[in-house]
Amino acid sequence: MRLRRVGSWDRDPLTDLAAACRTTVAVDKALGETIANARRAGRNWSEISTALGLPASLTTWDDISHALAEARRQLWSRYTDQ
Repeated sequence: MRLRRVGSWDRDPLTDLAAACRTTVAVDKALGETIANARRAGRNWSEISTALGLPASLTTWDDISHALAEARRQLWSRYTDQ
């Protein structure tokens, strides 16, 4: 998958933010579907964690979801005022 911005950006930051949010929801849905497919295919949480670029030591969905949220917080903190 590849994501790129098309059209006019940087005209209205809140409009751009809403569009970016809708995009992340679509990506999150695709991620959820592929995780569910991996589980149905018999993949364990450690394998899924590794595929997500996380440590293989994460062996529950709760641990993985927390690690994904933390990674997102760290990424966003590069761009936001704190």
